[in-house]
Amino acid sequence: EYARVILDSLDENAVLFTAGDIVTGPVGYLNKVAGVREDVELYQDRGLIFTNRLLNPYYIEMADWEEILNQFVEQTEQSVYIIDPKPFHYGTRYNGLLLQLDRSLNKDQQIQVMDEDLMNYFNTLIKAGEPKDPWEMMHFQWVVADYCGLLLYFSNTGDISAFSQEILQTRCNSLEGLLKRIEILLLTDEPDLNEIERLLELTEGLGHEANSRADLARPYLYRGEIYYLRGQTEKANEYFRQAYDMWPSPDNPAYQRLALPGATNDELL
Repeated sequence: EYARVILDSLDENAVLFTAGDIVTGPVGYLNKVAGVREDVELYQDRGLIFTNRLLNPYYIEMADWEEILNQFVEQTEQSVYIIDPKPFHYGTRYNGLLLQLDRSLNKDQQIQVMDEDLMNYFNTLIKAGEPKDPWEMMHFQWVVADYCGLLLYFSNTGDISAFSQEILQTRCNSLEGLLKRIEILLLTDEPDLNEIERLLELTEGLGHEANSRADLARPYLYRGEIYYLRGQTEKANEYFRQAYDMWPSPDNPAYQRLALPGATNDELL
């Protein structure tokens, strides 16, 4: 159902960059095997799984990877969607599951979009209760966290139902929910750093809820962002380094934040 909802939410003849097993597997099966939304063109963001690779995943530097992705987007007129934030030259429109590149927006701009069908999907998923299978539970937490981010944004405008407001108050205080709320706050024009610090304090002691090393790294990343926004770059870099050491991957935003003078990707990894 998750994969079908994703495919159904795409524009006609769209491009979707998938990421991770949870998305790539189900979406790839429905599209390539079951023939669902055959008009949609799928790419795996690291050049894996699918045969229409834009790059060789084993012989490429981070900067080259970014350039190849951006050249592809600039040369196509198709709507382009991504699952995870990527270093594209454009801003995005976010509906809780997907980011759609918007060529009219600057790189760091994001517009939140409320899609009624997706809201119904989120609410139905939560009403069904938590799954018992550990893998399904991890996916459930990720999806609910994304929903929390969307609810946080629209709660300020009063455009959510009483049920959605209840979810925001009860479901969104998990580790994933808190981290998503912080992520959304950091995207605002003037982030409330005191509120972000308060939410970070609530994440302490919730490490057992982490689904990945990325989740463990994000509190350090966000503390680094707070110091960076306050102009305390040395302190910010300390936290960015801790975040990178916790999750040493070029997908870690701390990788870009550190920007070590003269460092190559091989030295960071």
